[in-house]
Amino acid sequence: MTPNAATIARWNAAEGQHWSRHQARYDRMLAPYGTELLAAATLRRGEAVLDVGCGSGATTVAAAATVGPTGRVTGVDVSEPLLAAARRRADGAGVGDRVDFVAADAQTWAFDPGSYDVVLSRFGLMLFDDPPAAFANLARAARPGGRLIFVTWRDADANGWFAIPLQVLHTGLGALPPMGDGSWASSRRRGSGSGGSRRSTGR
Repeated sequence: MTPNAATIARWNAAEGQHWSRHQARYDRMLAPYGTELLAAATLRRGEAVLDVGCGSGATTVAAAATVGPTGRVTGVDVSEPLLAAARRRADGAGVGDRVDFVAADAQTWAFDPGSYDVVLSRFGLMLFDDPPAAFANLARAARPGGRLIFVTWRDADANGWFAIPLQVLHTGLGALPPMGDGSWASSRRRGSGSGGSRRSTGR
């Protein structure tokens, strides 16, 4: 079976179309995480950047503005609807000449080895079927001494995005199904948490 097949199918169907239609709303919701991500990345003029799970391109375009015309940014995502939105965003921001968008699975895509100074991701590293294989592939794409910076969810109890609405539902509806039983509550609660950035230098 193709790695990440279910995720790829979902993000090219209803989920990807939904996020594309509501791009402006999600941009507002996720903007603080993107700001923290880019602050931690300390991008410099002329650097080559890989944005993993770039979605509609908010962080990709922001990175392109920072690295300037001598830099280069590649946004990779499995979702064609979101990549179409990303390309429109880059052209509209006047950075389309220094941005490439690739429809690919970052776990398996054959990146040119040692091509990137920085690998960054805003919530794009948590859906891999095989995380060790995915991170090994990203390490190969980075130059020696390259930087990895990402934002991902923490534990469910630390995630106000999900914990607070679930608490409200619990108050109004009573006990929710336990985690791990395959219910909608389980699927929304498992593996979620408030955003946190991690920075790693070198290999």
